[in-house]
Amino acid sequence: MLLTTFFIVLTSFVFLVGAIYGVGYLKHYTAPVSLRVLHWISYLATLGGMITLFTTTNMFYFLLGWEVMAIGSFVAVVFESEKSEVMSAGMNYFIQSHVAVLMLTACFAWVFSETGSLHYSAIEEFLVNASDKKVFLFMMLLVAGFGFK
Repeated sequence: MLLTTFFIVLTSFVFLVGAIYGVGYLKHYTAPVSLRVLHWISYLATLGGMITLFTTTNMFYFLLGWEVMAIGSFVAVVFESEKSEVMSAGMNYFIQSHVAVLMLTACFAWVFSETGSLHYSAIEEFLVNASDKKVFLFMMLLVAGFGFK
């Protein structure tokens, strides 16, 4: 619980500092108010997704938080969508984050198929009962999934 609190406070502080900077940064844009509001909604959605990652003990809700974080980040990244390099970077991020979520989904579905549970403790149960080859494959898929993000 202490580690969760630490990460929530740290992440919230970084997002607060980013928001303070962002207010001044966005003053120079003549984009419609609705676009700027969308940017702030996506910024807060990204924060909400990250906090979900820190607080959940369920693999389904982890993936849900991961998706909220990924989509929120994508929308924030492509704020200057009229620039081709921004859209290129945004699409690169979008594809990589979804390849990552597919790998993580495969890992969590594998755990669920073997244990019948989506609680984090089922990962330990799965790993304890799996062969060395399965453990290696699972860990490689998990590391690749987190690495792509």
